[in-house]
Amino acid sequence: MSPENKPEYFNNFEPSNLPEISWQEMFQEKKTFSPGLVLNALREAELYLTTAPGSNLERRKVLAPEWFGHWKDLLQRTGIDTKDDFIAAGDKFVEYMNLKNLLWNKYRGKKTGITNVAGAEGHKGHVFAAKYMSDVVPVVIWAFEQESYMAKKTREGSFLKLPLRLGMWFFESSLTHLTVLPEILPGVTENDHYNSLFVQSGANYFFVHEEDPNIEQKLQRGEQDLDRTIRHPFADQTTTSMVERFMPDLSISQIYAMYARVIYALFRRYLFHQHQIE
Repeated sequence: MSPENKPEYFNNFEPSNLPEISWQEMFQEKKTFSPGLVLNALREAELYLTTAPGSNLERRKVLAPEWFGHWKDLLQRTGIDTKDDFIAAGDKFVEYMNLKNLLWNKYRGKKTGITNVAGAEGHKGHVFAAKYMSDVVPVVIWAFEQESYMAKKTREGSFLKLPLRLGMWFFESSLTHLTVLPEILPGVTENDHYNSLFVQSGANYFFVHEEDPNIEQKLQRGEQDLDRTIRHPFADQTTTSMVERFMPDLSISQIYAMYARVIYALFRRYLFHQHQIE
């Protein structure tokens, strides 16, 4: 099923092969999509972005393969061969209300870090952030916002729906646990809401991206003896740029940089496949 036709962005893409399931059911039943299903879903998403009409099509042809390339390689390497639609998720999925007890019982004495993520649809900046956190602390938790949060943003929704995103990140070994944040209650300020949720999580450290407009406020959460600022060299990398229907004005240097990125991405994929052959 094609995504919703917003005037400017593609939203809520629904791959034809994914069974209908809510994130709540995934958590309660402790199961996730098989790697083959996720792989096919992402291939379908990439195909859509690289063929759907719109003046931004040429840029999408460059950015979409770069976006999904990491995930296709990762899923092909999982080694999990099953004809079933779902596999057991164990405790990698944990309901937020159970997170504190899990961290206490399983990781007492270990350093645990958490960050809140909105879309986290898997571009290379997101992957870098996951690996960065795992280099700093041994236990990494990502807490996803619900779809209602994304609906309030500029794009009015994510391109990949939450169950599929959880299914992708399940296979990223840098992340120890995935959870979903409760929605904010009426009358509660955002700062109070997120401060309270951090305390409820039981994690030691809160990580923040260096370009977060509220970084100083957020870095006050939790223990202070580690560097919890996520820095990466992909400042121009946003999911929004990959799901725009229409081409924004670009300078010639930006166009050259865009094509340089795709050449580099293709070269990396060539090296990967050469390694597989050997």
